[in-house]
Amino acid sequence: MMAAPREFFDEVTLNGLPLKAYAKGEVKIQDRTVLKEFLEYLHIKKGLLEAYSETYPLVEPRELLPSFEKNFAEYHHLPSFSLIAFNRPLSYQEEIFQFDLLHPPSEGKRKGIKENLDKIAPHLDRELRPAFRSRFAYKDLTDLGVYEELLDYLFHMDRAQVIARDQEGVFRLLGVYASFPSDLDSEIKALGTQMGKFRKLDHSLYEREREFVYQFLMELYGFPICAERRTSAALFARRLSRLKEPYLIKVLGSSDRTITSLCGFDQKKYPLVEKVALVALPLVFLESHPHLVEQDFLVDCDRRVVILKVTYLQHKYNPLNVFEDRALSVISQEIIHPF
Repeated sequence: MMAAPREFFDEVTLNGLPLKAYAKGEVKIQDRTVLKEFLEYLHIKKGLLEAYSETYPLVEPRELLPSFEKNFAEYHHLPSFSLIAFNRPLSYQEEIFQFDLLHPPSEGKRKGIKENLDKIAPHLDRELRPAFRSRFAYKDLTDLGVYEELLDYLFHMDRAQVIARDQEGVFRLLGVYASFPSDLDSEIKALGTQMGKFRKLDHSLYEREREFVYQFLMELYGFPICAERRTSAALFARRLSRLKEPYLIKVLGSSDRTITSLCGFDQKKYPLVEKVALVALPLVFLESHPHLVEQDFLVDCDRRVVILKVTYLQHKYNPLNVFEDRALSVISQEIIHPF
């Protein structure tokens, strides 16, 4: 059965202040590290924990290990999303991707709230629109203090959310329905040539090595060869890293049930890859770590479910290795307390 009904993450603090203070909008977020942690907890809470049931599709541990086993099942009734956050204000026409811009009250637009509602509502299922308009008729949708509530609807939207700083330096939800640009063909061919896997006009070699290069490319960003939502997230992260743009991309697919975070805030060649999922612990592991039960780490005691976070490190391809390289390796694993 489920753990005793308590508010998930009600004891969590960020930068010395309760998570709930940020979630209610009592404290504005101006620190990128706080933003990353805030989003992590809210996405786990709303995207995984509140969606959990006795029939919830748990993630197999091998799905979190490179090369990330594919899952072909689709769970369209469960939450899914993608998001990008920038550590700067937006410059709408100069951005390198398409999205619908939302306006904060500070811009002084008299009809700003209604315009924001009008930009989100058409992307929701028809039956959700009346409740959405009623619920948020007088709320500033850009304020991260309503973000948790808004996720009930954002999880049912195609494409990505956009978070960035306003002119005062406060992080806000400033865009929806974003399309991540991707040029898969060019990226595969460029990487394959760089790795020494492709030669000009050698079609047989290209056919033989293409899948390995494709898989290696996707694995650098924590994914198998997969559907468009995760593929475009990986390729957009690759492009932003190349441009030295600080960013955070997050994605939860309809099939993998795993929240993947690609954090490029440090402007390195590759983003920090982290994955969070609900997994079932082996009974023998639980018996050898009784504190997990004693200290309420389990989300579901009967199924031995925990929140597992895995962090990865990318590797440079070495053609001299006898065995083909993995693009990633696991560097840490953490069980997150649900309260």
